[in-house]
Amino acid sequence: MLVCAFLAMLHGCKGTPDYVIGEDEMARLLADIFTAESVVEVNRDKFGTDSSRRLLKQSVLAAHDVSQADFDTSMMWYGHNLQRYIKVYDNTIKILEQRNKEIGTAIVQSSISMSGDSVNVWPGAMFAVLSNRMPAKMLAFDIESDDNWEPGDTYTWRLKLTDKTGGSVRWYVTANYNDSTVDYLNSVSSTNGWNETKFTSDSTRTLTRLRGVVEFAVDKEKARHKELWIDSIMLIRKRAVSETEGPRFRIRTHHEL
Repeated sequence: MLVCAFLAMLHGCKGTPDYVIGEDEMARLLADIFTAESVVEVNRDKFGTDSSRRLLKQSVLAAHDVSQADFDTSMMWYGHNLQRYIKVYDNTIKILEQRNKEIGTAIVQSSISMSGDSVNVWPGAMFAVLSNRMPAKMLAFDIESDDNWEPGDTYTWRLKLTDKTGGSVRWYVTANYNDSTVDYLNSVSSTNGWNETKFTSDSTRTLTRLRGVVEFAVDKEKARHKELWIDSIMLIRKRAVSETEGPRFRIRTHHEL
């Protein structure tokens, strides 16, 4: 038992401790939490208060017979056993993909329609962990246009960030147009709670490519090891209601040579 405890501190024992939610159950729980948070994000008018959002999450936990303390403790354990967490998260993605195959996108599209002409176009996983031990401390996306893109679309990149040691993140969004014009947007935000940056495309040009990067700003002198947890990642594309919607005063433009 002592040997197992020692190995757990280094690499993690084969099984999870009794006080930790098992891998299979954790994957199902995370899948339900991600689904609930997606519903909240596309129905912010119905979940406009912290209490309503907490109630929804508590109902998900209650359905799994898990308390908030049990969930937080388990997340902390998996955070120190990242290989195990990666396995859990991979299973979570499989569960979500299977649900999409079974029910399609009818429920999601119905929820989205309540918020207007908008859709989540995020191309990657909904969760990521950035660390100062990584060569590249960043989360990025790169998407090319399709038939659904329209001039003047607004893209809101929204993340839920958790960094107990404090710090900041830098946002970079770059847009390419068919006339070789390039728009770019830079900003800085904290690393705790909900954060977002909003990019509004030029209504007079045709957008061909959109790229974005969130970079974890680490002060090497203040911490030997820092981690930034990112979840509920979404990239919401919304149609322009009018020509004046979507401020562009922070966006800079240049022409490629």
